[in-house]
Amino acid sequence: MSLSSSSKSSVLIIGLPWDHPAVKAMVPDPLVIKNMLEQTVKDMRAAGYEDFTPVWTGPEQGLGELEDRLKEKHWDGIIIGAGVRMSPNLMPFMEDIIRTVRELSPKTQIVFNTSPKDNEAAAERIRR
Repeated sequence: MSLSSSSKSSVLIIGLPWDHPAVKAMVPDPLVIKNMLEQTVKDMRAAGYEDFTPVWTGPEQGLGELEDRLKEKHWDGIIIGAGVRMSPNLMPFMEDIIRTVRELSPKTQIVFNTSPKDNEAAAERIRR
């Protein structure tokens, strides 16, 4: 059962910054990802996810911002971006993300996207 448009979830998304070395290794032009990430926020808010908040970070910066966001309120769901999951070198980082969400916000649902283009589909899988 997906959420109706009148009751959209509060959603965090965590992913790599567009200029992260792993992104640069995956795509020929990281500026395309930068534009997609910026458009993602606009599209999600236009789709009724007014409480859609990105956290763009890599293992080098740590999970401090994610921790702060999880402590400030309950989030219905978190989308873990494909860039984190698609890089084998980042598997420990992804596990740290999941562990952090489970510890600080155990009722927050975790979903995954396949690219910045399908965040709305991922958010629709979040259950209250």
